[in-house]
Amino acid sequence: MKLHRVNPLVISSVTLALALLLAPATGKADSVLYFAGGKFVYDFTSNGVKSTFAGGNDVDWGPTGLAVNNAGDVFVSDFYKGNIYELAPDGTSLGTFATGLNHPTGLTFDKAGNLFVAGYGNGGSNDGFIDKFAPGGGSPSIFASQLTNPNGLTFNSAGNLFVANTGNNQVLEYSPGGSLIGGLIPVGGFTLPTAVGFDSQGNTYVVNYGGSANAGYIDKFTSTGSSVIAGRLGSPNSLAIDSSDNLFVGNTDNQEDGHVGQIYEISPDGSSKIIFANNTGGGGELAFGPSGSPASAVPEPSMLGLFGVAALVCGGYTWRRTKRTA
Repeated sequence: MKLHRVNPLVISSVTLALALLLAPATGKADSVLYFAGGKFVYDFTSNGVKSTFAGGNDVDWGPTGLAVNNAGDVFVSDFYKGNIYELAPDGTSLGTFATGLNHPTGLTFDKAGNLFVAGYGNGGSNDGFIDKFAPGGGSPSIFASQLTNPNGLTFNSAGNLFVANTGNNQVLEYSPGGSLIGGLIPVGGFTLPTAVGFDSQGNTYVVNYGGSANAGYIDKFTSTGSSVIAGRLGSPNSLAIDSSDNLFVGNTDNQEDGHVGQIYEISPDGSSKIIFANNTGGGGELAFGPSGSPASAVPEPSMLGLFGVAALVCGGYTWRRTKRTA
């Protein structure tokens, strides 16, 4: 067999194209979005591809809260069993982190790795609470009490905790030590607020479940005031914000398109609203995982890389054929 020398330029070009192919496609830095609802926890790539992260129809749990720590472990609260479960970054169970909680709902972590858990208590007025767990678990301390059906929790850059106190139509702000500082008051008030989030500019977003079908909406608070940036969201109940300040909103139902459960992707000013994922089966909680989570470890092919490999390989093949027939 006669061997033919390959042009080094072709080798270098193909190498470059392969690098482009394997490089992640441009888009969100947060490439894994977790969704907990029903008996499942799903993860989504930045292109909306869904896979089952944990759970199943044979699993006896009902996720109502979701948070991811800095190590990529996923924590899920179970409203009816009163438990918090911990899952490894690959979805395997790390056991039960806490038990015996009185109807836990929203979860979030502070910068020190402490886990904060909202709970309904027995569901009565001022029966709700927020517990604080140290990173290693153990018995919680009471961070706040006398709430009414609290749900979404999140911290701002100053370390203050914001709580969607749904039953009293409030969003409350607590200092790192647990003192009530105040709260947010939009024009017209809230209508069953369920989730709170902050963008990179310090603006605050509040998801309102709404008082009737297809009446959910989002309030945005800036340094100059508040406004409604999105409406007709069905019955939204969760919120996650990516590094580009896009809002991802979990929706229980939407009579606008007839599907049961969606995740909306909404621009920071509300000018763009698209369905990121459909048929999620109903309401659920959302959280972004840190970079390096399982679904982000597999790069998504770049179209430039695909065309580059095809063109350069074909070019190299033509060059070799020319040499052979010369």
